[in-house]
Amino acid sequence: MRSDPQGFRTTMKLLKDAVWHAPGWGLGDIRAFVSGMRYTLEALLPEIVRFDAWKQGTRFEIPFFIFQGAGDVVTTPRLAAMYWNDVVAPVKRMALIPDAGHFAALLEPDEFLRELLVDVRPLADASESERADSGRRVTELAGWRLERRARKAYLGS
Repeated sequence: MRSDPQGFRTTMKLLKDAVWHAPGWGLGDIRAFVSGMRYTLEALLPEIVRFDAWKQGTRFEIPFFIFQGAGDVVTTPRLAAMYWNDVVAPVKRMALIPDAGHFAALLEPDEFLRELLVDVRPLADASESERADSGRRVTELAGWRLERRARKAYLGS
């Protein structure tokens, strides 16, 4: 999914503030961080800017999940929800992880693990017929949860 320009600027500001005020960091630490970020951006940014999830496809023959940080400013929940709405899969679910940003799995590992255990693990452990039945229930529940949690806030409907 594409990042929006405002999200990139917000992320850069958050990083700058976090690094500048990081406990125990000196100027050498800040310089090393900035140097690493510069190298990473030069190497990866052209590909990141060109990436378009829709071009990669929206039809999947396997279960499809998005575990999205509710406060993500790089790939906004609204953009993730737009992609999720276009995805066709036997099972699909999108969950917003509260108090998490772009790196939701790292920032809120307990919540991320809970989502995996509740929604993904049962499908991995189930037989094929159970997966099909579970897929219908998960898809129905996912649609309801997305509507309740995200639709009003991020899709404006």
